[in-house]
Amino acid sequence: MGTNYTWHYNACDKCGREDVLHIGKLSCGWSFGFRGYRSMWEPIHILSFKDWKTLFAAGGGHIENEDGDHISVEDFCALVEDSRGGESHMDYCRVHHPSCLRDLWKDEDGNDFQEGEFS
Repeated sequence: MGTNYTWHYNACDKCGREDVLHIGKLSCGWSFGFRGYRSMWEPIHILSFKDWKTLFAAGGGHIENEDGDHISVEDFCALVEDSRGGESHMDYCRVHHPSCLRDLWKDEDGNDFQEGEFS
């Protein structure tokens, strides 16, 4: 069982529409799995946890879990840091699903990233 986290930004106070980016998922016993955005077709390029933190620091948005609860940037970053050392999605795929490795990478801090949608 896991929890997905999203970044909500560009909210319209008139109609309520907003843009949403999937940040990633934390599953019990696993390191946080980040969603990466590296394709030229994506509206934004995020290749590392540092890139996510830069986006958060720019403001204009907030983090939510899949239950709709707002999570502070500080609490989210602590959650990611606390999950380090857990099972790694990339390492799991290296053994069980090597064909998936083309869409996976680790950032300079060892965080797992996956391009494309996942839940």
